[in-house]
Amino acid sequence: RKTKWITHLTDGTTQKDVAGMKWFRSGTATDMALNLAEGELVNGRPDATSVVLVITDGKPSSTRRTLRASRKLQKKAKLVWLPIGRRAPVRLINRMAQNPKK
Repeated sequence: RKTKWITHLTDGTTQKDVAGMKWFRSGTATDMALNLAEGELVNGRPDATSVVLVITDGKPSSTRRTLRASRKLQKKAKLVWLPIGRRAPVRLINRMAQNPKK
């Protein structure tokens, strides 16, 4: 399965930019998205805490690979999950969610 990085979100990215993106109507390759996000962390400021926001509305194509990718990414960044809609995999997200640090 191929993935394509459409755009980098910046301070100049508008709602119109996001709304104009093409929806590929295929499976939910969450593991691949997490791996791509991990690769983007090098573009952040070295003194900043990295945060990855995952917005999902469906079950990942591979639960096992998504669990593995989320654990790997959590070693480098805060991982925040935002489930959307009735089909969002809330139980799985709860397994992957990080506990807040005190």
